Amino acid sequence: MTPAPKFMLDTNVFDALYTSGHWQTAHRLHGRAVTWLTTPMQEQELSRSPNRNLQSLPRDVYPPVDSNRYVDVDQRIALTARQYGAGLVTDDKRLAAWCAEQLPELPLLSSTQLIAWICSVECEPTSSPKKDRNP
Repeated sequence: MTPAPKFMLDTNVFDALYTSGHWQTAHRLHGRAVTWLTTPMQEQELSRSPNRNLQSLPRDVYPPVDSNRYVDVDQRIALTARQYGAGLVTDDKRLAAWCAEQLPELPLLSSTQLIAWICSVECEPTSSPKKDRNP
């Protein structure tokens, strides 16, 4: 049996996923068909979001790599994804460009690509996020 893929979610992906109408599907898939990952760095950003629903997505919080070479938080998130064998999902074009150059082996997806992947695994009719508030 093939292990479920792991995806490190950059903070900017949570809003896109929530508003996509596939928030409930993302909930159902965690632990069964995928493992969503974050680090304490993303958790800190999420805790400051006015949208408290974003914190409801089940996920595993992994410690970030300890790297003095990379002081950029986003680079540490990418390096952590690589260390744990996860793909990185981000809509940050600067980070995506850095990954393409520095970590070409790291699977990299945008939120749009992730949503398409989610739908290919278990698609549900798109619903309004307002109907989807209590996962």
